[in-house]
Amino acid sequence: KSEGLSMSLSFSVIFCLLFSFNGVLVINEQLSAIDETKQAYKRIRDLALEADPEFSELTETHELISSTNFHQLGDHGHDTVGPRTSPSIEFQSVWFRYPQKPYLFRNLSFKIGGGELVGVFGASATGKSSILALLLRFYPPTRGRILIDGQSIFEIHPVELRRMIGVLWQFNTIFNGSVEYNINYNKTLSQNIFTSSLQMSNVEEFTKREPQGIFREIGFEGEKISGGQRQRVAIARFLAQDTRVCLLDEPTSALDAENESRLRRTLQEKIAGKTSLWISNRGAVLKTLEHIIVLDHGRVVQEGSYQTLVSQKGVFAYLNN
Repeated sequence: KSEGLSMSLSFSVIFCLLFSFNGVLVINEQLSAIDETKQAYKRIRDLALEADPEFSELTETHELISSTNFHQLGDHGHDTVGPRTSPSIEFQSVWFRYPQKPYLFRNLSFKIGGGELVGVFGASATGKSSILALLLRFYPPTRGRILIDGQSIFEIHPVELRRMIGVLWQFNTIFNGSVEYNINYNKTLSQNIFTSSLQMSNVEEFTKREPQGIFREIGFEGEKISGGQRQRVAIARFLAQDTRVCLLDEPTSALDAENESRLRRTLQEKIAGKTSLWISNRGAVLKTLEHIIVLDHGRVVQEGSYQTLVSQKGVFAYLNN
């Protein structure tokens, strides 16, 4: 439990520190707030250790956040990528491990062509979500290179990098506010885009039954609505973005069968023609993807279509039985 909570805290805290909802880096404008957040996190860590001395995973997470030089990170990288097209993504012999942990990736290599949709499959703890974390520069690889259109992600300005990437996690940050606030957080969406995202995500289905409609307060982390409704709010936020790269990590896992099927098709229409990685172990999703890479022991061990992988005697067929 402590390891899972530590990982969730690490990803959530770093994600909130680095991003606003339109993918723009907030470091340069909020360095003082970040410093205050780091101090608050230290106090939370200390209180947790006082309550449970064995809860040491929080210490590791705190050290990771405290050791991150956000001032330097905000200035690192100066080039921009080329024209507004869907770029290629390539991992070249990437090695990576979390602090004081064994290597998660050992010589991980794969390439996604511009505009391609590729699925990522693997058993638990094989590093599927960590691929996204590396691509977003939450962590640097121990060795190897990560390229976008042939350019190292560390040569691309963080603002530019994160403007081009839209992310939809399995568990997304929901703020203590209204449905409208969570989708149109920075008040930049046109009415047409906002309304369209409500309809396509099926958020409209449950907000129209409420007296307050889209202005209904949904509580801290969306505690006043169901898990499926929280996921739909996050999907609406994602659908409202205009990005060149799309990263999806089991984005429909909390939905019932009817909504899952409908929103899966909606998401695939949204990301059509955009360079996309879709992490999933769900057969209903994988069957619709033309190309899947299979992770095992830190490497890509198989790749191909669903039918090709099922017909082979490998990790994919074994885990799908």
